[in-house]
Amino acid sequence: SIDIDNLPVGEYEVRAFFNNRFDDEAVASFVIKEYWEKGGDNIAEITLPNNKGFVYSPVGHGEDLPVVFFAYGGYYSDHEKYHKTLLNFIASRGYHAVFVEYENGDFTNATSAANKFAEAVAAYEDLNLQGVNKQKIGVVGHSSGGGLAFKVLKELKDTYQYGSDKSFVMAIDPWFAFEMNQQDLKDLPNNTNTLILQFGPGGNNMKSLLIDGESRNYSTDGKIAGTLFKYLNELYPENVDYKIFANVGDDRGHKYLNDDITEGNRNNKGNNYERMKDGLKPLGALMDFTFHDNLEAKAIALENNQRAEQHIFPKQNYAFKCTHNEFTDAVGKLLDTDVNYCPEDIPRSDN
Repeated sequence: SIDIDNLPVGEYEVRAFFNNRFDDEAVASFVIKEYWEKGGDNIAEITLPNNKGFVYSPVGHGEDLPVVFFAYGGYYSDHEKYHKTLLNFIASRGYHAVFVEYENGDFTNATSAANKFAEAVAAYEDLNLQGVNKQKIGVVGHSSGGGLAFKVLKELKDTYQYGSDKSFVMAIDPWFAFEMNQQDLKDLPNNTNTLILQFGPGGNNMKSLLIDGESRNYSTDGKIAGTLFKYLNELYPENVDYKIFANVGDDRGHKYLNDDITEGNRNNKGNNYERMKDGLKPLGALMDFTFHDNLEAKAIALENNQRAEQHIFPKQNYAFKCTHNEFTDAVGKLLDTDVNYCPEDIPRSDN
């Protein structure tokens, strides 16, 4: 027998001979792809009824498939069209990808987001299409969605009994873990793999932002992701990693894994795999390790032993700070948690 899951990348040919005769054979070929490349599954893009969301689903499988939920960031990305490449990528790899729009546009309410995700799965199951294995789940979150991801996972587990077998979180340039105290982080099941992903030199996106007439050089304060990693790494050192792609974060900066929806690109087909490969590769490996126990994939997703240094700049350099934020009440919610993300910026009586 052949252990296909552990073969290196490449093209392969398999020959079977019958009746001990070399002239009586069957030949088959297959390709092992890089983890950032689109998988081989055909994809159905399904708009759920009653505004329940979108599911990108592999077709033609007999078994129930794992499900991955995507929590988007704020303002600029509240529609699945901005994320077609990411959703297509997940589905092409053999997993359901679920996208919902948040209730009243509130991208800091993790409990509400989890409820919307569960409603989307129920609506999809009512269509009697490809089966869903709700005991193997993942949550991918970007920006404020990276902050939602932890509570979304916990809520899906605690309230809806999802993820009893396998689970993961991938937080991309995340904000605070909304609605999560230290004890909540400790209560994440030990079968949960977590990857925090940062882009740009020193883990800081270099896209310059002009806000209220003032130029900010970086997007999200690096203390946020660094603090999350510190807490989680102390709890689950074998299941947590922090990756920085220093040469990634082109002119799209913070939106690196978003599709470019501009006037000249309205009919986005979701095929930006090459441009996004530095973000897609660890995701592909994380899904493969979590759902299939592939140790080669774990080496890519969680154990590549590369040195990562998160550089921290003065708070005024960041558009999305640990302290005051021009856009949301996120810092108000930050003060409701006992996780001290910014001790120098927000003096607290409980620390």
